[in-house]
Amino acid sequence: MCVSDGHGAYPHHSWAGGAREDLDFYLEFGTDTEVKKVVFFLRTDFPHDTYWKSLDVKFSDGTVKTMNLEKTAKGQALCLDVPLVTKSIHLTDFKQASYPLSWAALSQIEVYGRYLK
Repeated sequence: MCVSDGHGAYPHHSWAGGAREDLDFYLEFGTDTEVKKVVFFLRTDFPHDTYWKSLDVKFSDGTVKTMNLEKTAKGQALCLDVPLVTKSIHLTDFKQASYPLSWAALSQIEVYGRYLK
């Protein structure tokens, strides 16, 4: 269930770091994982929220992809031309769309791929 138009109690779960851009989010798979696509759902509790216009997605193999984001409740996909094998995804270098800094948040991340043995 992805409900991105609010924050606080169920079903409005989200991850945020307040009015900051020096954030890091780690997603550990625990094993080698072939990743084809990562979809981001931003929290869209507007006008309370702003949004990130971009962030960097770092994979454990050293690959870095910049994800450009828009102000929408729809899922926004980072599609990889060639699937990457990684043990983790590290989100960093968050850039907000408006200044002064305000609240921006993630409601959900979907990773498409498969675990490798």
